[in-house]
Amino acid sequence: MKRRKGVFLLWTVIVVAVVLLLLPSVFLGIRETFHRERIGEVVADEMFLVQEVLEIQKYNRVFHESVPYPTGEVMRNGRVYQVSLKEIRIDVDGVPLTELVCTVSANGKFSFSATLDMEVPR
Repeated sequence: MKRRKGVFLLWTVIVVAVVLLLLPSVFLGIRETFHRERIGEVVADEMFLVQEVLEIQKYNRVFHESVPYPTGEVMRNGRVYQVSLKEIRIDVDGVPLTELVCTVSANGKFSFSATLDMEVPR
């Protein structure tokens, strides 16, 4: 009978040791998952901001309006983003185009950029 109690105690110690060895890897995995989720949120915010700026610019140029668009420092979802818009005149096969380049960056770590080419009104 005493021998069985010792075996049970040994198994209990082994199980506790294995659990304690596995816990750090589980916590590190969860931490990495949350970190990647935050990065994904920042990238998604940047993409939506770039899309918003370019769509408003396209609307303004097509309908000759002056709807304001976000520039400079913009706050979204508790984070500050730097939005910049550049306008470059280019010629493609004799057709004058305006290339709009919008770049959004979050704290200088991540940035997303997109371009939109539009025909210059004559």
